[in-house]
Amino acid sequence: MSPFLPLLLVAFARAQYVIDATEGCADIAVTVPGPFSILRIDQTDYEFDGESYCTKSWDPNDSIECSLTEQEDGTYLATARVCDVEDHVWAGFRMDEYMQNSRYAFVTVYFSQGDQYTNIENNCIQPQLSSPAVIDAVGQSEVQIICARRDECPQGPFVS
Repeated sequence: MSPFLPLLLVAFARAQYVIDATEGCADIAVTVPGPFSILRIDQTDYEFDGESYCTKSWDPNDSIECSLTEQEDGTYLATARVCDVEDHVWAGFRMDEYMQNSRYAFVTVYFSQGDQYTNIENNCIQPQLSSPAVIDAVGQSEVQIICARRDECPQGPFVS
């Protein structure tokens, strides 16, 4: 499995997903290469029911409106309505089928709180210092994405 596959997922999305809302709820809509199984908000997983809700596995009373619609070009539109955006750093749609050996990747949206990134101190990837993820990879088998990352991550080397 190529280590560049997660990067290709980002390239496939062809957008920099940043939600600028400073408070309240925000509607997320992103193009993903295939179905997602879980919506992760920061470190909390919400399992997708295949229809219209993502529910926290250990608290069935905590659910988020979400959906998945196949588009004409074979990609999918993943949506979710996330509230209390002022308290969140990121949300990600988990892509299981593109990875092997119990690995997975997320198509990620960052909450910038009006381009201030007020919650970023707890996160190791720093999107405000990263280049936009608008990539034209036509005819290329690999792309390189440069992203700013802190030298040390308290959660470990593989956590963003």
